Amino acid sequence: MYRYLLNGNNLCDLNGSNVQNRQFKLFTKRQINKLSYSSIKYIDEDCYAYIYIDSNLGHYLHDSFLLFYSQWKLNKKKIYFKLYNQYFYDYVKAIIGEEYLIKIEDDVLYYFKNLCIVKEHMSKNLQHIQNYVGLLKEIKTKCFNYYNITENRTEILMYGREDLSRKKLLDINYEKLKENNITSITNMSSLTFDETLRLLSRCKTFIYVFGAGIFYLQFLDNNVNVLEIHSNIGISWTSIYGLSKICNLQIYVSKNTCENEISIKNIGQKIRELDKDIIYDNDLEKYILNYTA
Repeated sequence: MYRYLLNGNNLCDLNGSNVQNRQFKLFTKRQINKLSYSSIKYIDEDCYAYIYIDSNLGHYLHDSFLLFYSQWKLNKKKIYFKLYNQYFYDYVKAIIGEEYLIKIEDDVLYYFKNLCIVKEHMSKNLQHIQNYVGLLKEIKTKCFNYYNITENRTEILMYGREDLSRKKLLDINYEKLKENNITSITNMSSLTFDETLRLLSRCKTFIYVFGAGIFYLQFLDNNVNVLEIHSNIGISWTSIYGLSKICNLQIYVSKNTCENEISIKNIGQKIRELDKDIIYDNDLEKYILNYTA
């Protein structure tokens, strides 16, 4: 008896149980004719279905992957997966191993006898996951080993989210940063996962505007100083969700901010003030230079 039907991220449980994971779109058996597929595959072995098709790296870590990994480790089986892009896959394959990963074909309707689906981590708080610090350190080690990277932490890096549409640093004095041996990374969102790891493996101090960049913190360590810059309000997921346990965290809150298209339309975070861009002013520059001195 095949219990689960899967087509892309469309899922049907013929027993009618509720799947607590918003990455899946639930459908009933009566709705099969509305699906788009060209072939059918029947899977007899027990498997996982793992889907994450949003682009936010920070949400990926604390809403999805770490909880999934913590449970998969206890009962390893093959994983039918669908991920946002190659970056996410390169991260997962380094940790899970390619031998366990089977890409979901969008034009196939899969019938599974038994399918394990890990619920979404709705609380987002990594501290609710048993041994989360140990898991994060294990993930970091696996990734560096997979890509044959050795840590050599000698550089001060700053990421001001200049390549993104909201809560980014404006009017940065790049020459001043360079004079003080601070390397500004202006294109972090376009790096491959391999390139990201190689960059972070050299980092002894990390300065960044708070956001999805909390994903990068798992590749630092307790000896790395992290300066987290916030727009208007110092609400730090890094601290609240437990990532401050894997680095030396300090927070800077700037009130010198301005609107952008996202904050004007209020289509980003619930608190509009958090999405405003930050002016790189004399106060912030002085703080950064003192912090890295």
